[in-house]
Amino acid sequence: MTGLREIRARARADLHKAMRVPTLYYPEGPEGPSEIVWCRVHAKTVETGDRVGTSLGSAERIEGPPQIVFWAADAHTPARGNIYIVSPGEGYQIETVEPRDGETITARCERMPTHKAVLYEAPEDDG
Repeated sequence: MTGLREIRARARADLHKAMRVPTLYYPEGPEGPSEIVWCRVHAKTVETGDRVGTSLGSAERIEGPPQIVFWAADAHTPARGNIYIVSPGEGYQIETVEPRDGETITARCERMPTHKAVLYEAPEDDG
């Protein structure tokens, strides 16, 4: 019989495999070497609608802090200051790394300004 923990672990592995994207990791800046690292990028803007206390009740948006989720078995250890480029003009720099949670490691990031991110080569687009 399969237990709940095993089902959850398999579901997390399937989710990571389906949602991961290739990034280019740069340990030494835009002129240095890079390597492909597969991870999930969580960077979204939440629409909050009309918020009380705002001028004219205009629609507001809140950006949550971006996060990158790594699969621990991939043998890549993220660290503060690491830079990951997702696509041309989209890059993230690690601020903090949370303790390992089962098979994943989550890092809180800061999105790089576009004018800095374009200095780095991005992974090739598959299609």
